[in-house]
Amino acid sequence: MAGILQRPILVGGLGLSVAFALWEGLDKSGGGELGEWGLLGLVAVGAGTWLFKPRVPELDLTPLPATIDRAAAERSIARTQAALSQLEAEIANLDGNKTEPTRNLAHFTQQLDELTPSLDRQSVCIAVAGGQAVGKTALIEVLQSSDIGQNSDVSFVEVPALFTREAKDGDSILPTADLVLFVVAGDITDPEFDAVQRCVAAGQRTIVVWNKQDRCLSGDRADLLQHLQSRLQGSLKTEEVVAVAAAPAPVKVVRHQADDTVTESLEPQSPDISTLTARLSQVLTTEKSKLIFASVLRAAVALKQDIKIYLNQIRRDRALPIITQYQWVTAAAAIANPFPALDLLATAAANTQMIVDLGNIYQQKVSLEKAQVAAANLGELLLKLGLVELSTQTIGTILKTTAVTYLAGGAIQGISAAYLTRIVGLSLIEYFQQQDIETTEPKSWNWDAFGSILKQVFQQNQRTEFARSFVKQAIVRLSPQFTPADTRAIVRDV
Repeated sequence: MAGILQRPILVGGLGLSVAFALWEGLDKSGGGELGEWGLLGLVAVGAGTWLFKPRVPELDLTPLPATIDRAAAERSIARTQAALSQLEAEIANLDGNKTEPTRNLAHFTQQLDELTPSLDRQSVCIAVAGGQAVGKTALIEVLQSSDIGQNSDVSFVEVPALFTREAKDGDSILPTADLVLFVVAGDITDPEFDAVQRCVAAGQRTIVVWNKQDRCLSGDRADLLQHLQSRLQGSLKTEEVVAVAAAPAPVKVVRHQADDTVTESLEPQSPDISTLTARLSQVLTTEKSKLIFASVLRAAVALKQDIKIYLNQIRRDRALPIITQYQWVTAAAAIANPFPALDLLATAAANTQMIVDLGNIYQQKVSLEKAQVAAANLGELLLKLGLVELSTQTIGTILKTTAVTYLAGGAIQGISAAYLTRIVGLSLIEYFQQQDIETTEPKSWNWDAFGSILKQVFQQNQRTEFARSFVKQAIVRLSPQFTPADTRAIVRDV
């Protein structure tokens, strides 16, 4: 109760709601209906002065820079350090057992500590990737015996075959590789093209290697290579698409002897990877440092993402009890108020305060004015999407079994209000989680995006099992007028 009393928006809105309920009951003949602007005005009047809570330091996470150098990698490491500091601050403020969070924090710290020294490493890791039977192993063997492979600072790693059941979502290239050789055995397929695009989008230096060119007629090889280069134009430079024959098939040789006899034999062919080794030599000579800086930068960005995921998990654990609190507050207000207009006032006040409180958890600067506007827009969105009616139907369908005979209409209305409040709260969590964790003030509220999230969350929680479980909780919570035996009977019937 003390926590609720410290929320002036909620107290003001609910207080006005109760006051006008009493006023309506005492003077039914003299009171006119309140219009939409009157309700919003009452919410604003009842809100009071919002006292902002202190915040942890802001973060500065940005997309991959266009120019990758040591300075860019160091800035990315610094932003990751800021993210880690924010996580550390939130873990320090957690209640209860901190063993697991502390262990995860130590793991993140160890990963971060390894980034800066890796900027000065000299070794380069080259990943060889592709689908099944494209010749990855043969290509690595030939490369290892070449001048490039003899360099102790260069290592080759074969990525398990992509586009297989074992790969699952994989189709992912080794993220720690400094350079990727993506091997195809002919014209590039759509899955291969998509995989190359993902590498390029992730900032991973990529060379597409058309292996087994010997299996193509010599007169058609130039055309196929040009086709590959054209298909990948815009993603890779022309020189980043090369043709090789890592393990060319033996050639049948026919010899006519002096005695007019004819002999046939299969003669092995030497590997032809000269265009690839020439390109690799050039890249490793002129761009070695850049490859390393790019890898470190990607590792820093990936670590930031892992920190964000874990930070959101911690915040969600803190947010869920708040949503639970507001769902029962809204339900109680709906039960106490027999007037729909006053239900709207109470709901608007609860949603306004919930937006502010959840915004604080997710480090989003949601002011009182913005929260009021968001709550008003939220109400319109719920009506526009038909979720108010759908939620009432969902709860009503469940209560039509036997429990409805025990419950008064106000209790049914309260359960529906609580259900919809929970949907709104879960949607706010999803929306705030999608914001950049360093952005403490969103540029603007994207109502199209929030509407999509709201519909998705509602559909996920409209399942019969969840709805029935929620109704059981609500009956126990909102039916103090029943004896324990009555409550158990209602819950059993549901």
